Amino acid sequence: LNTAKVPLTIGVTPKNNVYEVVLEYDGGKYIPWEMNLLSSCISVLAENLSSTDPKSELATLPMVSSSESAGLLELGTGERIDYDHSETFVDQFLRSSSLYRDSVAVVDGNSMITYGELDAKSDVLASYLSGLGIGKDAFVAIMLPRVKEFVVAVLAVWKAGGAYLPLGSEYPKDRIKFMLEDSEAKVMLTDSKMWQEMADIEFPALSVIKLDEFDFSTAVEPINRAEADGLSYMIYTSGSTGEPKGVMLEHGNLRAFDEWIVRLVDMKAGDAITEHASFSFDGSCLDLYPALTVGGQVHILSDDIRHDLPALVEYFAANHIKGCFLTARLASELLENFNLSLEYLMAGGEKVVRFRTCGVRVMNAYGPTECTILSTCGTIDQSFPEDNIPLGRPVPNTYAVIVDTNGNMVPRGM
Repeated sequence: LNTAKVPLTIGVTPKNNVYEVVLEYDGGKYIPWEMNLLSSCISVLAENLSSTDPKSELATLPMVSSSESAGLLELGTGERIDYDHSETFVDQFLRSSSLYRDSVAVVDGNSMITYGELDAKSDVLASYLSGLGIGKDAFVAIMLPRVKEFVVAVLAVWKAGGAYLPLGSEYPKDRIKFMLEDSEAKVMLTDSKMWQEMADIEFPALSVIKLDEFDFSTAVEPINRAEADGLSYMIYTSGSTGEPKGVMLEHGNLRAFDEWIVRLVDMKAGDAITEHASFSFDGSCLDLYPALTVGGQVHILSDDIRHDLPALVEYFAANHIKGCFLTARLASELLENFNLSLEYLMAGGEKVVRFRTCGVRVMNAYGPTECTILSTCGTIDQSFPEDNIPLGRPVPNTYAVIVDTNGNMVPRGM
């Protein structure tokens, strides 16, 4: 007689000018904490019903009290870290360059460049771009293969005050043309071979600079016109309609991100990081820039190594690579099939799945492009028994909450 007839019954009875709500539930399916949460939601919803416009849609009414909302916000707040908000990546790089001028900054499949050379070459190109009218928030398209000159180009654009737009040569030509027109980019940095491949596309009012033909020997004054509130780059995503959508990020966003990554993985001068992601994917920023703020090395992987797992594992070991970011699928393949020499591995871009236990610190990294690469991150507990691996905690100086389709906070535990 004391057993619930159905998993859950909600009874509402008028009593002394109020309504009494009674929950009868199957203790084998629910626990008291869940029922207390449900009763609280019903109470809050009833209070909002009595005090809101009768024409309001029921779905728009919150089910979380103001005190519980404050608790959820506190729960979803990332740690606080302090840094100089007036600085940009360029300021941090120049500091590294002054300390480690003869140290290797960037390595590609064929050559390398020191901090001093990177600083000097980017100054020359930045001065030239400035002469073409590139300044704050002006976009410069960059289409280059996986070479160190990509970093020279980015740094030059930033020093001139502009923002870069990465273009993948594998993109359909109609997409490239759309991105150039939509961004109103007036300059493209490329090389002779890639430009030849684009020869049949009309680019009105576009100045093309082929870096393999550019004279980097000109003597110029140092330049740094990057500002924290200026745009740093624009990444085009597929967009919900299928048409590419440009997402613009400011230098202040990237500065905060770099500061966090450096602290997260204890990045130091001399540490070597590999860059695996496409330059047109914002995940590339995770490996390209933080290391250069502290005197580290960025190894831009060639396409041959990127697509050859044994060669990639061998490269990690031979070059004493500290860590990198990889798509979750690729990370899973490596973790399941190889013993990695890395200290850390960040996996993201898609759902992270379980992998065999290893000595590498593996992090689940999640975030849309609009949130400056990542919005949550957490070191994976490799003894965690469930397949649904947690997303981690909000990145520092941000917060993350779960909301419904109307923007109302979802109750804890739901």
